[in-house]
Amino acid sequence: MPLTEPRRNLLLFSTVHVFLFCSFVVPAQTVYFDPGALERYLAMKIMEGQVPYRDFPCEYPPLALLVFFLPALVTKTQVAYNIVFYLEMLICDLLIIKVLSGLAAKLGLSAGRVLVIYTVLLAAVGPLVIIRFDLLPALLVLVSLEAFFAGRNKTAWAVLAFGVTAKLYPLLMAPILAISHFARRQYRALLSGVIVFLGCLALVVVLALLLHASIGDLLGYHIGRGLHSESIYGTFLLLGQVLGLVSVTGGLSSGSWNLISPLADRLAELSFYISSGLLLLVFGCYAGILREKRGAAGQSADLRLVRFVFLAILLFIITSKVLSVQYLIWLCPLLPLIVRKGEDILWVLLVLAAGLTQWLFPYGYFEFERFKPYAVTMMLGRNLLLVALAVLTTLSICRKQSPG
Repeated sequence: MPLTEPRRNLLLFSTVHVFLFCSFVVPAQTVYFDPGALERYLAMKIMEGQVPYRDFPCEYPPLALLVFFLPALVTKTQVAYNIVFYLEMLICDLLIIKVLSGLAAKLGLSAGRVLVIYTVLLAAVGPLVIIRFDLLPALLVLVSLEAFFAGRNKTAWAVLAFGVTAKLYPLLMAPILAISHFARRQYRALLSGVIVFLGCLALVVVLALLLHASIGDLLGYHIGRGLHSESIYGTFLLLGQVLGLVSVTGGLSSGSWNLISPLADRLAELSFYISSGLLLLVFGCYAGILREKRGAAGQSADLRLVRFVFLAILLFIITSKVLSVQYLIWLCPLLPLIVRKGEDILWVLLVLAAGLTQWLFPYGYFEFERFKPYAVTMMLGRNLLLVALAVLTTLSICRKQSPG
């Protein structure tokens, strides 16, 4: 029996991605510093009966810890742990391929083109996609979108809540879904969705309280972090350092290389307000567009929603005081869904940014930590590529919306 085109796409791209992930294993094990060591360390603490956030400090939300814990149940060595962890990420990736294929059909896009762009983006990010767990929240964001477009409202909000328990950034999608409900006067769906969302989050909090774990410590950890050297603020400060305009030092704290100076501390404080202001502007623009279109539904409306989700996440990344290398993974499944014909520059920009990131981390990171001018310039260039992507995405949204 001949395979249908969707099944051929799934088979072809799943095969390609299995080979792609296999090609990542050797560099992940040999080039990156101590891959999987922190994840296994946290998992072993849990296996010893210790409670996260209470008995040992931890920066990761509960669902992320579950991902770390599972490989420790079936392995005894670090290498074996890493292989099982890589398999977890491969499973997430294969599920993303399936969901992307379905979303492409729903949005009237070419599934083949969407999956080609996604594959190229993952290749540009490189082995980071298997040594970090960020494919999991990326998958949950996509599943939530798929459920929302299919009218499975409670499922969409529940999956989104679990996405937040894996990584904070899926929370950015909640206002966009809420605005979409409100514009279409789906007040009952909005209420039930928010109740489900809060209920799922409350379930996680209650479980944490039963274990005497403090979620507040987790939030306090992230609020108290300094200015990450890789953030856009950090790279501009480092450019000033190279040019002799400012003086900063660097140091390892909160699991990242952060900048130390009064100006760096001030920028870290301001970043919250800058990020919040831009995100409120994005949400306001989305509400304004829906008001003009009287809550219109259909492919065009769904595409618009995806574009605003992508833009919100991208702006959060480039305006946050922390910009870790793995954050680019969050963008890889969403960007292929928003690239219209004639807009290939959007994904090319992300490929270039990911390529620079892959070279700088880990190959050029020691030079970056020493504030070498070429490494600082490359990191700043990476960030400016992301800014250009945000600007062009905004311009694309401002154009008249049309499917595909």
